[in-house]
Amino acid sequence: MSAKKDEILALIDEHGEPFIRWFAQYVVMKRVSIEQNFLPLYNQFVQAINHPLLDTHIKRETFRNIRILLRSDKRQAASNYSDRQLLKNLGMWLGSITIARNKPILIHELDLKALLMEAYYKGQQELLFVVPFIAKILFSCGKTQFV
Repeated sequence: MSAKKDEILALIDEHGEPFIRWFAQYVVMKRVSIEQNFLPLYNQFVQAINHPLLDTHIKRETFRNIRILLRSDKRQAASNYSDRQLLKNLGMWLGSITIARNKPILIHELDLKALLMEAYYKGQQELLFVVPFIAKILFSCGKTQFV
């Protein structure tokens, strides 16, 4: 992992913010949302890189993907399972890059309470998406130092 970290840091130094934006999008869309088993590895890798701009872009990209999935049409049965799984993976990832690192999820980024209330009023289909998503985020509370 150390060699890959050095490679990424060299690419960041060479290409700057455009590479950081691309890399953040790649990590979140192509790796984190699909490969649940490797979430701890990706988290360790991003922490090892320890680049504040990369952390910002990864967090931004995570929220962007979550918003897209939450706005999707939840009545289509074919895509329900995959969308729910993507949302749960992103929830676990979001918890690991925020709560588990003792960083809050701010209301202007994602209002979890309002999201839960909105899902309750929209009905069971919406709750099937939102409740597991929020549960995965809150699962990271066990790793935080604050109680």
